[in-house]
Amino acid sequence: ADELGRQLSSAVETVQLLDAVMRSRQELEQLFASIVDLIVVVDADGLIVRANRSFASAVQTEAENLVRQPLSACAGPELTTWLASLEKTLDGPAVGELTDSVLGGPYAVTVTDLPAPQGRPSARVIVASDLLPVLAQRSIPGD
Repeated sequence: ADELGRQLSSAVETVQLLDAVMRSRQELEQLFASIVDLIVVVDADGLIVRANRSFASAVQTEAENLVRQPLSACAGPELTTWLASLEKTLDGPAVGELTDSVLGGPYAVTVTDLPAPQGRPSARVIVASDLLPVLAQRSIPGD
């Protein structure tokens, strides 16, 4: 009976841990989706692994429709040309400012590699922050 009680207690703890993990994952998914900046994650072949709602909205589709699509089919040549000019492996984040014919802008774009165990990047995270509010603030006289 004691052994059955221990097993039952362990099973209940496991279910509680799984529930907590699922809730945390759901919260992270909601957070990622709600970020105002355009965020897209591409694999080493340039295929979209994940995109947030803002990026999907900029290309006029749902985020789920972007998965496994080439970034070059969704973004304009300005972004894809700039990304192609970057090194295969970045030492740190790459930052640029650009306006894209599909995504709009101007944006401050940051690219960060997500390393794989072999040392080469497994994915790149691309974040585009809208510069219009910053530029508008700079042009207000007296500020």
